[in-house]
Amino acid sequence: MIKEAEGVAEFPRRERMVPELNDPVIREAICSPYRIVYRIDEPNQIIYIIRIWHSARGDPQV
Repeated sequence: MIKEAEGVAEFPRRERMVPELNDPVIREAICSPYRIVYRIDEPNQIIYIIRIWHSARGDPQV
């Protein structure tokens, strides 16, 4: 899971948008059974990890 989170920093737009939000700056990386939800701040070149969520807990409230 750590490697997946690190990969997000290198290629933040590689992962899909969170379907529930349909916002291009809110993305998620799937690292089964976890979802890593993050926000892209392009002007400042920062990635914010919003939530790491276990899929057995349903959908996260972002």
